[in-house]
Amino acid sequence: ARCAVLVWLLVVISGPGRPVAAVPPFPKRYVYQGPPFAVDVAIAHCTEKLTWVPGFVRLFDIFTSTVHVHVYSKCGGHVSFADLKVQHMTLPNVGYEAHTFLWHMLHHKSTADLTFFLQGNPHEHSRHFNDLVKYSVHEWADPRCCAGAASG
Repeated sequence: ARCAVLVWLLVVISGPGRPVAAVPPFPKRYVYQGPPFAVDVAIAHCTEKLTWVPGFVRLFDIFTSTVHVHVYSKCGGHVSFADLKVQHMTLPNVGYEAHTFLWHMLHHKSTADLTFFLQGNPHEHSRHFNDLVKYSVHEWADPRCCAGAASG
């Protein structure tokens, strides 16, 4: 079963100037024991620095999953990373990130189990972004994982 996680909605809801509930740090002792799965990451990019992307991909190491990153640049330029294979494409600068996400859904033939749709700098909108992602993936992969996570 394939699933799309609209993390950008979490980011918009908890954006600057809006109260954000405290997100406890993700439990370090949890060991994922489920089967490996594939993850797609679609990033709507304009002029943001994407230095956070390799760290974001490493979040999935605990899941032994395969991660495919798709960067859609809407303001020109090229994106590359030394240790990370990225599919890069230039799109017209129309429709904000919604256009990018819809384009990805309509034109990318994904076999991923899970897809993240992200803005160029999600950390700008949520200081707890990495922990939100880990909790979301764990809840999707193993609903038993996070019961009592705040005390773990």
